[in-house]
Amino acid sequence: MLSFRRRRDVVWFVLSVALFSGGIGALIVTTLQWRRLTALSITPAPEPIETPPVAEPPPTMEEPAPPPEPEKPSLEEETPVVPPEPVKKAPPAGPKKPAPVAEPKGSRFDLLDAGLKFRTLMDRKARLTPAVTPGPDRTLRLDYDMADGQWVQAFVDLKQDLSKFKRVQFVFTGNGGANTFELKIVDSDGTNVGIDWPRASGRAAATVVDLPLSDLTYLWGGDPKLDWKRFRQIYFAVSEKSGDQGGRGRVVVRGIRFL
Repeated sequence: MLSFRRRRDVVWFVLSVALFSGGIGALIVTTLQWRRLTALSITPAPEPIETPPVAEPPPTMEEPAPPPEPEKPSLEEETPVVPPEPVKKAPPAGPKKPAPVAEPKGSRFDLLDAGLKFRTLMDRKARLTPAVTPGPDRTLRLDYDMADGQWVQAFVDLKQDLSKFKRVQFVFTGNGGANTFELKIVDSDGTNVGIDWPRASGRAAATVVDLPLSDLTYLWGGDPKLDWKRFRQIYFAVSEKSGDQGGRGRVVVRGIRFL
C-alpha cells in the first residue's frame, strides 16, 4: 500500500498518473487514426471501363472502269462519194404571156346611179314630190298627199336592154297611212308587168325586195309577155285600195338594181 509522506509526493503522483493516462489515450487515438488512414489508402481504385473500339467501315471498293469501246468507222468513210449531176441549162425564156384578166362573174344595173330624172303622174287633186338624195347611198324619196285622190306615181324613161338580168332588188321604208306600194315595168309596146305590197307604204320597218323578174305579173297593155330587150319605163306608185287609209305619207326606196 502506497504511503505519501508529503503533499508534494501526492501531487506528483497524481500528475504522473494523469500524464500516463493521457499518453495511453493519445496512443490509442493515434493508433486508431493510423489504422483508418491505412485502410483508406489500401482500398483499391476501381478499374477503368474499357470502351470497345468503334469498328471502321470497310473501304469502298471502286468499280473498275469499263473497257473502252472500239471506235466505229465514221459514216463519211462508209458513204460512197456520189459525183455531182451535171447542171442542166434552162431553155431560153420566151416572151411572157400576159396574165389572164378576171372577167366579172356578173353585172348589174343601178337605177339611181344613172342620173335619171323622175317624173310624176297623179290622180286628180292628189300630190306627189319625188326626190333623189345625193351621195354614195342614193335614195328615192316619195312624199305624197292622197287626201283627195287615190293614186300617185313616179317614173323614169329609159331605153335599156335588161334581157341579161334575172332579178330586181331594193329596200323600202315608209311612214304615214297604210296604203299599197307598187312596182311596174313597161316595154316598148306598152306591156305592163308589176307587183304590189298591200298596206306597206306606212311600214317603218324595212321591206327587203329580192324578186326574180319572171315573178312579175302581167297587168295590162301590149301583149302578155314583156320584151326585156326593149325596156322603156319603170314606175314606183302608192295607191289607196280597198282597206287602205289614204292621206299623207312618205316612202323611201334605196338600192334599186337589176342583177
